[in-house]
Amino acid sequence: MVRVAVFLLLAVLPMSSSAQAPGGSDPRALRVIVWDEDVSPRTPIDSLDDIASLDFRRFVSQMLTNLARGLGDPNVAFVPRTHPTGGAINFVRLPLVASGDNVDFPIPAATDFPDQGCTISSPWMNVRISPGSNPAVSGTVVWSERQIAQDQAILEGLSDMPAAPTQPVGRSAFNLFVERYLAASRGQVEPTDGAPAFAADIPPDVLWVFRHSPQSTRGPFANSAERSMRRLAEQAVEPYAQLVTALIDRCLGSPGAVLSYVGILDVRDIAPIERYDVK
Repeated sequence: MVRVAVFLLLAVLPMSSSAQAPGGSDPRALRVIVWDEDVSPRTPIDSLDDIASLDFRRFVSQMLTNLARGLGDPNVAFVPRTHPTGGAINFVRLPLVASGDNVDFPIPAATDFPDQGCTISSPWMNVRISPGSNPAVSGTVVWSERQIAQDQAILEGLSDMPAAPTQPVGRSAFNLFVERYLAASRGQVEPTDGAPAFAADIPPDVLWVFRHSPQSTRGPFANSAERSMRRLAEQAVEPYAQLVTALIDRCLGSPGAVLSYVGILDVRDIAPIERYDVK
């Protein structure tokens, strides 16, 4: 999987201040790093418009606006290749299916802040926030299509779902899962071409997507499943931006706390979970 970093600067500025020049010393400037495997490798990206995935672009844009408001002011300035002092936050996109078979895509860890900081651990973000007049944020927000699919399956009533994997499905493995699913739907016990045995074990989140994707003679079922996942991701942008923002707000109001959320049902105390049902 190709990994490309987008280096932006989120500058949270007082209402009476003007934007800092590149290399400025605004203590509340936040370094934003966006990882998107769909963007050409080794190409510096200085604009949200260059993020290839439209739903991911919308999600990052919404989150930057929400973060600026939560940290002090809605004014946001994007300044590439700077060294701000207010921490760093990563936005990582994990698609359902990788563009190839390499799914080694490490998720960056948070940088430690003083003990009074609040920590959020969840499937959607792992972030540490140091409170105060100039709050600092460090960590990672994950836009995972596999997590979205799992959340929807749980909200639909499925139980005993394992934790969503933190890597996409490799392209070859996905094609084998498709073959196995189609063979089973036709009443065949095994794939017709003798595919490896691991193809019989379709991951629960992938199986859920398959079951919510139409079969048609107009095109390959693999394409239909990926289109279904894209539509689901598009519908999830606003609710999931609200979810991540609510978690950050909870952390800002809980200095020193360690907030842990295992799955979508754990956020009942933040908002009605029906809000995150985007099917």
